[in-house]
Amino acid sequence: MSIKYLLYLLIISFFGIETSLRLATSDPLYYWQHRYLFATKDAFKNIAQGIWSYNPHSQITSLATYGFPGKLSKFPSLNHRIEYSCKYRTNNLGALQWKTLTRHLLS
Repeated sequence: MSIKYLLYLLIISFFGIETSLRLATSDPLYYWQHRYLFATKDAFKNIAQGIWSYNPHSQITSLATYGFPGKLSKFPSLNHRIEYSCKYRTNNLGALQWKTLTRHLLS
């Protein structure tokens, strides 16, 4: 047997096992049901039923955490890790952009 054949066989076997395991089991370190999203207090304003916007001229921090199993606890909600933390600044209309919109641009 040649080295190319063994390498080919190894790669195909690896991908076959990987695919089989992904189809048979779920990812044990991904807990979508334990994802928490936080935003700055009073970051949103209601415009109408089901329609919202950010408050104008404000700085907003958005933070998401996920629960992961840990050594001390089997409950994911007790072991949080920050997935991301982003800061945004809104313009005069509450849009997430730097440019302030004037009456000339709005018409």
